[in-house]
Amino acid sequence: MTAEEASLAGERNVYWFVGGPLDGRVHTREPSEPAPCTVRYTHLHDGPKIVHHYDLHEVAGHGGEYRLRRPQAGDSGGDDVKDGVDDGEDYDGDPRDPAGDTG
Repeated sequence: MTAEEASLAGERNVYWFVGGPLDGRVHTREPSEPAPCTVRYTHLHDGPKIVHHYDLHEVAGHGGEYRLRRPQAGDSGGDDVKDGVDDGEDYDGDPRDPAGDTG
């Protein structure tokens, strides 16, 4: 069963990532688990830290799309809190597939 079929069957809500480094990824959540309005993805490598923000856009049905937020002028790209408002939940990778667990 695909993620979309599971969502339509009422099992889990499905969220697609559109744009940026997470483009094409799919994340599912239990319907009782609220989805954050913003997801923050931090790319660490040998160079400077790169932070991408994705904003939730609801889609009719179960779930939604997280669309890449365009950088604003003067945005430092950091993950600091501005005006007392946190800039999103950290993306911690794709959920593990329990069916694929062998250990």
